[in-house]
Amino acid sequence: MRDMREATTAAVLIVGAGPAGLTLACDLARRGMLARTVERSATLFPGSRGKSIQPRTLEVFDDLGIGPAIGQAGGPFPRMLTWSGRQRRGEWDLVEESEPDEGTPYWRVWMVPQWRTQEVLYERLRELGGAVEFGTTLTELAQDAEGVTATVTHSAGHTEVIRAAYLVAADGGRSTVRRLVGVAMNGQAVDPAPMLVADVRLELSPGEATATGEGAEQMDAKQMGADQIGVEIDRDHGHVWPEAKGGGVVLFPLAGTKTFQFIAQYEDKSAKPDTTPEAVRQLLAERIPLPASAVREVLWASDFRPRAAMAERFRIGRVFLAGDAAHVHPPAGGQGLNTSVQDAYNLGWKLSHVLRHGADDTLLDTYEEERAPIAANVLGLSTRLHRTSLVRISRATRQGAETHQLAVSYAASRLSVDHRPEHRPDSAHLDHTHLDHTLPDHTLPDHTLPDRDRAWPDDISDSGGLPDEALPSGTEVHSAGAGGAGAGGTLCAGDRAPNARCVDASGAEFTLFDAFRGPHFTLLDFSGMGSPECGDGQHPGSEATGLIGRPTDEQGGTADSTAVTGAGASAWVRGASETGGEPGNGDEAVKATPDQTAAVDDAGQPGAIATVVGAPGSVDGLGMVRRVRIREATPRAQREYGRALFLIRPDGYVGLITHNFADVAAYFTTWRVRRPDAAPLSGAGPRIPASR
Repeated sequence: MRDMREATTAAVLIVGAGPAGLTLACDLARRGMLARTVERSATLFPGSRGKSIQPRTLEVFDDLGIGPAIGQAGGPFPRMLTWSGRQRRGEWDLVEESEPDEGTPYWRVWMVPQWRTQEVLYERLRELGGAVEFGTTLTELAQDAEGVTATVTHSAGHTEVIRAAYLVAADGGRSTVRRLVGVAMNGQAVDPAPMLVADVRLELSPGEATATGEGAEQMDAKQMGADQIGVEIDRDHGHVWPEAKGGGVVLFPLAGTKTFQFIAQYEDKSAKPDTTPEAVRQLLAERIPLPASAVREVLWASDFRPRAAMAERFRIGRVFLAGDAAHVHPPAGGQGLNTSVQDAYNLGWKLSHVLRHGADDTLLDTYEEERAPIAANVLGLSTRLHRTSLVRISRATRQGAETHQLAVSYAASRLSVDHRPEHRPDSAHLDHTHLDHTLPDHTLPDHTLPDRDRAWPDDISDSGGLPDEALPSGTEVHSAGAGGAGAGGTLCAGDRAPNARCVDASGAEFTLFDAFRGPHFTLLDFSGMGSPECGDGQHPGSEATGLIGRPTDEQGGTADSTAVTGAGASAWVRGASETGGEPGNGDEAVKATPDQTAAVDDAGQPGAIATVVGAPGSVDGLGMVRRVRIREATPRAQREYGRALFLIRPDGYVGLITHNFADVAAYFTTWRVRRPDAAPLSGAGPRIPASR
């Protein structure tokens, strides 16, 4: 083993190139941080397993720059067709259709096979200059107060020691990292009976049908079946045999492919599914009225026993658990992949602000504080849905808006702050009453706005939860109302910031999602709505600060620029890209490290967005903020946002609501204060070898 002094270095080491690992790698790369990403498999995951992309995840993908690619890679869920043997029993919708609205440009659940979603993420990572080291296995791990030391073995057989500031375990439900750091999983078996899922290509030729005595017509791209058989396997439906002998069966046509996902449940709890191609063919022929020869190819197959489990901790010193390494879901409701993506999206900007912009390490504590309660709620939801699915699959198992993850809220987080008089500190996270909307109405009629909603989707209660003891100590569970706003439609700190159509101070029309897109914070200034000046940093009750206001000529700014500040980059990220923005998102003009100053005029930016990178000596841990001054807004936007300042986090959630610009500066300075009760980093000690 190499001496530690000879170890290669990385700001972040990501173990696993699944949905969570790839999302995190992409998010860090667009922030100028190329993480080391290692994957023990020789290739990306080959199966369709997590095929449901929920609306909130579509918003994340849009922000990461892969929205169009994901749109083209899939399609909407088909209607379900129930069979009893060869007899049709009726059609129904597995996924409830939602009505499109201004606040949610993505309103449909989109079907994309998991292998294709990961391909799109991987392609995006490579565009951003990143890479995945396939065939690379983590074998040893140790950490101390300064970083993590990991030993990996490459496919060629040689070992390498990697020294990183932080390590993120995205290596799945059987996580090696989780085992090495000694974190247990709490949970339960959702269903004691095993399941098999496989990706198959179906085709039935007349000659083969005659040989089987079944008789059939040639399958084309649209359908497969026979008048003699009485089973028409078209690609416009998901086909369900809930009462098949031995256990329920589903055949899903996978959008964007010629493949079907074959799902079979076993009534025999002691069964051991055989995943060999011949066994998959035989199982399909035993369960539904098609010959085994109809299965032309088995592309992938896997067996599993549905369970719901969650790690006791999501952060262990400088190690973080994300995705299936932190929580394992039943397949019902399509929550697993989506929750994994949200984990990475939550963690990425926080790692960047600690490593690049001087934020205190305790900012990373909020990852577990925010994501653990969400994971527990989602596990409860998917468990409930699973227990009414497959063998009892029917209209009663329809998936509604509760699966869309648009109502996720971080209201209980320390990063969610509301300084409005209407929301006193003792009720800031609970009081979701309306703001006073008796102010003059400065409404932009809907019909005067361009349609900026994403175009491609046109082609496309009680959730329970794990037992309290399964939650990391001190976590609270909170859910916002549908759509990301609190009850009554008024936004609260911690809620998802909805889209809206607005007009900025210059008279340009834009949508808020256009303003949010990118790795920055966004300050929405609704305080001067209706005024031609549209807010000038002198809102009643506030005072101009060094953070937000009109820079002087000496500062090199313009009347429409925003001055923000940030601390120096960590030694862990020296040599990384010096561009804080993402190629193609309008940030190309920003060419400054966090130790330098740059200001960009509003001209040419959607919604008069001022983009800046900070100057030394003021507010640490900030990085990049865009200020959007809003003159007019639609009625919905006025109802949800009201007249205030809204600081939107890089992951699209409301961090701060206030009437005072000084509160914005104070919000960031709190990141530099270590809590008196903060525990020291844990996990230092001798290397722990992985079992062979």
